[in-house]
Amino acid sequence: MEYNLLYVGKLYSIVRFEAEAEKHGVSRALPAPVVGSLAWGDSIMLAQWQPDHEAQKASRAMQMTVEGGEGHITFKRIGSAKVFGYFGVTGLNMDAPPEAKAALASKLKIVRTVEYEPGGMQVSRECGSYGIGATHYVADTIAEIIEKAKDIEKEMGVTFKWFVAGRYVRIDDPVVLDPCKFTRGVLKVDVDGDLLSGGDFEPSINFIDGYKRQRYARKEEKQ
Repeated sequence: MEYNLLYVGKLYSIVRFEAEAEKHGVSRALPAPVVGSLAWGDSIMLAQWQPDHEAQKASRAMQMTVEGGEGHITFKRIGSAKVFGYFGVTGLNMDAPPEAKAALASKLKIVRTVEYEPGGMQVSRECGSYGIGATHYVADTIAEIIEKAKDIEKEMGVTFKWFVAGRYVRIDDPVVLDPCKFTRGVLKVDVDGDLLSGGDFEPSINFIDGYKRQRYARKEEKQ
């Protein structure tokens, strides 16, 4: 089966990521074109990148010998992916100026809305913190939502920030994909077997406020 794969960055160990995901669910920032290529319910595998330092060293030496220098060489990242869990895309988190959020809300096929008191729904993650102003349960596809947002971005000169969200599912026996490419985006991978369905859900968008990104790992995470 072909699945999407995302690497978890240096801010997290697996233990810390799972503790956060079990408390708040998964929320991963992605560019709008990538988000728009996904569908509700799509499974996204979560993995840690495991570099093969010896293979990378050998590749670097070979390229430098062939090219005669390293000034213009792009060295390959060689390694594997340790897949430790996954989530189904059941929601989106979105940040934008208030007027842009209101404009998008007016264009959505909203089934129902849950509004929160100011400051009443705060989420703190290793990668950043934010408040949730409202959750809209929608009948739109993800592609339709992204297209509507693109029109608003052009009209208002603003930029929407997108996160894909869902419930975390642990894989008790992590799967190692070796070799595997490295990317900061979504990677398509072939894996034997089927992932468990996330069950029934209502697609939703959280309108978030005051997003503050955490740029550095805690000291203990670097060890």
